[in-house]
Amino acid sequence: MTRSRTLWSICVLCTALALTGCTDRETAKQRYLQDGDRLLEQHKYAEAVVQYRNAIRQDARFGQARWQLANAYMAGQNAAAAVREYVRAADLLPERTDVQLMAAKILLLSQQFDQSRSRSESVLKREPQNVDALILRASAMAGLKDVDGAVREMQQALDFAGTDSRVYTNLGAFQAIKGDRKDAEAAFKKAVEVDPKAFDARIALANYYLAIADNASAERTLKDTLALDANHVQANKLLAAVYMRTGRMKEAEQPLVSTAKTVRDAPSKLLLADFYLQLNRPDDARPILQGLVSDKKSYSAATLRLAGIERGSKRSDAAYRLVGEVLKAEPRNPLAWAVQSEWHLQDGDAKAALESAQAAVKIDPASARAQYAVATAQVGLGNRRAAIDALNEVLRLSPKMLAAQVLMSRMQLATGNADSAVQYATLARSTQPGNVDAQLALVNGQLAKGRVPDATAAIAQLVAQYPQLAAVQLANGKILFARNDLTGARTAFTRALENNSTRTEALEALLRLDAREKRLPAAVTRIEQYSAKDPKNPVLRYLAAQTYSASGDQAKTEQTLRQVIDLAPDTMEAYVALGRLYVTQKKLDEARTEFDHAAARRPNEVAPATMAAMILQMQDKPEDARKRYEAIVTQSQQRAPIAANNLAWIYAESGQNLDTALQLAQTAKAQLPDLPQVDDTLGWIYVKKNLPDLALPSLEASAARDPKNAQYQYHLGVAYAKKGDIPKARAALERAIALQPNSADATAAQKALQDLKG
Repeated sequence: MTRSRTLWSICVLCTALALTGCTDRETAKQRYLQDGDRLLEQHKYAEAVVQYRNAIRQDARFGQARWQLANAYMAGQNAAAAVREYVRAADLLPERTDVQLMAAKILLLSQQFDQSRSRSESVLKREPQNVDALILRASAMAGLKDVDGAVREMQQALDFAGTDSRVYTNLGAFQAIKGDRKDAEAAFKKAVEVDPKAFDARIALANYYLAIADNASAERTLKDTLALDANHVQANKLLAAVYMRTGRMKEAEQPLVSTAKTVRDAPSKLLLADFYLQLNRPDDARPILQGLVSDKKSYSAATLRLAGIERGSKRSDAAYRLVGEVLKAEPRNPLAWAVQSEWHLQDGDAKAALESAQAAVKIDPASARAQYAVATAQVGLGNRRAAIDALNEVLRLSPKMLAAQVLMSRMQLATGNADSAVQYATLARSTQPGNVDAQLALVNGQLAKGRVPDATAAIAQLVAQYPQLAAVQLANGKILFARNDLTGARTAFTRALENNSTRTEALEALLRLDAREKRLPAAVTRIEQYSAKDPKNPVLRYLAAQTYSASGDQAKTEQTLRQVIDLAPDTMEAYVALGRLYVTQKKLDEARTEFDHAAARRPNEVAPATMAAMILQMQDKPEDARKRYEAIVTQSQQRAPIAANNLAWIYAESGQNLDTALQLAQTAKAQLPDLPQVDDTLGWIYVKKNLPDLALPSLEASAARDPKNAQYQYHLGVAYAKKGDIPKARAALERAIALQPNSADATAAQKALQDLKG
């Protein structure tokens, strides 16, 4: 009896303690909820989040706390966390219509259309005529490509909600998606008619007119809206856009000023500042931006624009300093890194531009601007393949980015892919039909494909519109040259050079024309004048070397090629040209001795030692060359891609150290991605390793870049033969023989052909 009573007492005590614990947790979670609500009302979103999460720690199924936590996340602009919590709140509060609708809306915005439709339908089961739920379900259906079903939903809703402008607005939107312009316009107009004070309906109608480029109707609708509320923010912004779209920049100022005064938030002020900057009115933009610098939220955006003003005023040191301050305060600001990259490239430092662009991409891989900065930096470094890879990423992120489309067309053209160049140029022209860069890209693509009449017709219009634009005159000169109108071509190239003296393409074209017309003294004078203005420009020095070579001045050719190698040690063309010159002069021993002395004087530089090793290779001393290259690759603290490529080639030819050869070739490829010599080396190693599938992409690339090189054709033919593609193998081998009938490669190709027949 005593024992039973004791047990009963213990049970009662435990139950009381458990109830006390439950009561304490219930009290605590309600207190945390109330604290969170108070902080949310005070716009202290981060602090509110902490309190709501404390409430949830007391009770993980506390639906109201989940709901308020989602609201706090949304107010604090943490959309990803808000989506998660809205869905959890909806799961815990299935009878709350407002919660279910918000979950459906947020899921719709995050393109989770199936789940959005499901949430909407849960409301409609209880409230079949809930207009919000009907609109959300129809929108989800449209997202799931059932636009016809979405239209039917809205048409049926008119039976009981014919005075709700939102139904007509959404009906118009769905009909616009279907392409039913007449019905769409009628629905948008009906939305305004049933509720003239429904500003959302008026804005929707204006946006529809803007979408179909009916600027006059959009302007009229917006002015009617502003007659009802002169300070309506969206209407003012859209009216400014209409004015700018129609070239009435002066009229656009007033609605933007009105917006900035009405809202007084940073985005509206930045929009006005950007407008002034677009009009080249930095003095009007500066005070607006300076007023935003003190606000942490707008500090970086305002400071970067102020830096842009300094840059535009030729105060680059101040501009870089301001960007540096942003990066010091916000080291993970991708826009600041991208801006810095763009400026480095403009200043001719492509290496620094690439480093900054890569920093931006590392922080935000989804930034199209950062990826584009990588692409342009790679172009500046001459890495076309790497640029194309970056541009592919840009166009994946932003398919209608005009600058990327145009640059991609140029890169495709530069790598010999005229068909793709025309495709990207056509895409760019469809993105912005009147854009001169897009039209020029198409002209250049047509010319590369041999469609001279099409290119001629297109360039005539551009010359009439933009006679002073260097790029237009350059393209015109190329077309006239193709038509054998050398006088007209000279005039066009000269105008291009006069309008942009830094455009080396026009200078190169004139030099080529001088050589064709046997005006070599004039060519020498021309290139010397330009080289004197920029003596450390390796591109100009290489053009000078080519000009001296054409004029027969071997001494100046040698001197200038050496200058090119000193300025740009990775310029393979200069090494090859210098080597050929020494072979012609029959002074390989003297040249090698001189480069050995230079290497001894400058032990930390790659170029002299590499040139000495190359001469040994030309003298058919592969073992001596191999030792030199191994020393360069092992000891060099700098980039030595040419030495790496040549060493890989020696290993491949001997059939030894193929794995090491592959590593060396891949290193060279990473640093010199666009050189056909490097692609040929890499592909030939794969052939030696009996991996034709891996060899063919590299060998096809080298043959495409230099189609008149017999060795590349021979290697390509061997790879095709190993793969078993006999027709392609035979064609490549026959090309090798036809290109250089008396060469060792032609002899090897002839033997390979015999093996195919056998």
